[in-house]
Amino acid sequence: MADHESEGKSKDLGRTTAIDITSNTNSDATHELHFARRGEALAEASSSQESIDGYDPELMNGRTLLTAAEEKKLLRKIDWRLMTLCSLIFMFKNLDSNNASNARIMNKGTDQNIMTQLGITSNEYNLVTVLYYIPYIVLEAPSNLLLKRFSPSKWQSRIMLSWGIALMCNAAVKNKGGLYTTRFLLGVAEAGQFPGVILQMTYWYRPDEMSLRLLYFYICGNVSGIFGGLLAYAFDTVSGAAGLSGWQWLFLTEGIATVLFSVVIWFLLPDFPETAKWLTEKEKRFIQARLPSNAPRANEKNFKFREIIDALKDIRLWLFTLIWATFTVGTDGVTFYQSTVIADLGYTPWRVQTTSRATGSAFSIGFVNSYGQIGGAIGPQMFRSEYAPRYTVPFAAAMGLVGMCGLLTLVTWWITRETERDTRRLKLAKIAAEKRGETILEDVVDQDLKKH
Repeated sequence: MADHESEGKSKDLGRTTAIDITSNTNSDATHELHFARRGEALAEASSSQESIDGYDPELMNGRTLLTAAEEKKLLRKIDWRLMTLCSLIFMFKNLDSNNASNARIMNKGTDQNIMTQLGITSNEYNLVTVLYYIPYIVLEAPSNLLLKRFSPSKWQSRIMLSWGIALMCNAAVKNKGGLYTTRFLLGVAEAGQFPGVILQMTYWYRPDEMSLRLLYFYICGNVSGIFGGLLAYAFDTVSGAAGLSGWQWLFLTEGIATVLFSVVIWFLLPDFPETAKWLTEKEKRFIQARLPSNAPRANEKNFKFREIIDALKDIRLWLFTLIWATFTVGTDGVTFYQSTVIADLGYTPWRVQTTSRATGSAFSIGFVNSYGQIGGAIGPQMFRSEYAPRYTVPFAAAMGLVGMCGLLTLVTWWITRETERDTRRLKLAKIAAEKRGETILEDVVDQDLKKH
């Protein structure tokens, strides 16, 4: 990659800063980058600003308001306020949606076991996940569109309140029909939680900042597996207390905790940078200005059907969906049956349990996550009782699907390689500019957006 060297230092104009332009020439194309001194307001809109591809000059003026050190401090504040709560929401979601797997082996072999009490066979119990994922898949994209209309804090709180109530109802079921109904309602209630968090993050973070935060997000969410196992073991030991079996205590307690946490989310979850009372006006301007030109904005609440059509025409949407679907089909069945397989092999239960604008972005994120979750409905169905206890054939099929996921990932990389290359080049240029106390006003613009 060619080095980016400014042709001259930014001129200090007191309270404003000028824009320097430098050319970056490589084997593919010639790129002009616009540099400006950080910590100072940008000069009035000029022809050099207007030449920047796809960005609103009004928002551009806020990009230089904070220094690099001030930006890092601001991001840490946002992480603490936003990502902490979002990660806890995801942990609750995983804990509550996966508890059917733990409930299955609680008090195994006794009259306190859920399958014994409800008179349900192993293959019939598999329908629990199918009935949960059907509404979960269908309703996630519409839920994201509604989150765009309402504030994230109110919508996520509503989601948690309704799924907490549905989960508590699981404790009251008397037969398999009741269990099927409550798990279906749980899927209805939880739909939209995960893609809603991803959509909300796009209002606060640039794309190059998402991956690390999503990593922490997933780690926190997967910690629920530890807590879920510990809770299952704890309630397994008190089965029969107050006339309730261990699995009933599990559903009831987790449901109550979810309802209580929904109140916290209502009051504390940040919505948008524009409405955050804990940000200064300068910080609000900066956060909005630093986002890419095609990032969703809080004031874009109108439904635009054309953006949905454009999203459905994008081959990348379908590739990402197929990647997610093959991965979840291959792994969700293993996850759901993991505790059962280990238990059947002789281990004791306590060891077992230990890219377009607002409408398009909301729809695409919801679509990929929802239909990618088809694995939750199909995966457990591969683990039929006739394959017990080792489930060799289902495990082999699952690993084959994970391998297919890898191939689809390579195809997607090839299709998106130009945007990825531009993103990497610009990121390195931004790092170099930061060391000089400057910022780059460009963003990587999607090649398809440039065509329009």
